[in-house]
Amino acid sequence: MAQDGKAPAILGKTNKRGVPTAAIVFTNLFGALSMMNISTGAANAYNYIVNLSGVSTFLVWGAISFIHIRFRSAWAAQGRRVEDLPYRSWLYPYNAWFGLGANIFLALIQGWTTLAPFKAGSFVDAYILLVLFPVIFWVFKWVNKTKWQRIEEVDLDHGRRADIDVVRVEVEDNVGTGKKVPLWRKLWEGF
Repeated sequence: MAQDGKAPAILGKTNKRGVPTAAIVFTNLFGALSMMNISTGAANAYNYIVNLSGVSTFLVWGAISFIHIRFRSAWAAQGRRVEDLPYRSWLYPYNAWFGLGANIFLALIQGWTTLAPFKAGSFVDAYILLVLFPVIFWVFKWVNKTKWQRIEEVDLDHGRRADIDVVRVEVEDNVGTGKKVPLWRKLWEGF
């Protein structure tokens, strides 16, 4: 939003790895504010927020795993080489399928405590997003008249970062220089 001029410019600044640190700190402040009120009503509201954020996290990570599977399928179907990807997922496709399955499973069981003893309000709080997520998805597709893309027709180049190839050339220039990169540096740069 900050990059589009719809939020303060400071929130759009990123570090050298592209992480918007100021925006992350700013959004986390709201979580800290919600913990300041300790009354019973606040506790119920807090539980509601925790349920919604938990389910939405599972849904988002499940969607990311699904999109990753579709992206890599489109990449292969269009005859592109895995070596041409700027970043390659470790243990693909197993980790993507595990992520999808685990997040679906966790989204389904996260509200199990509402079942015994059954409390309708708590059950709705725990599972409302599982109903709303597909409804919002299909309403969006209907309103915007978007169609499900076949793997062979997915546009893999629109919106692609142009500076990735420059970084790849810099990395390839350093390969073969005889310098062994320590494990801690590889892990740090992997973040």
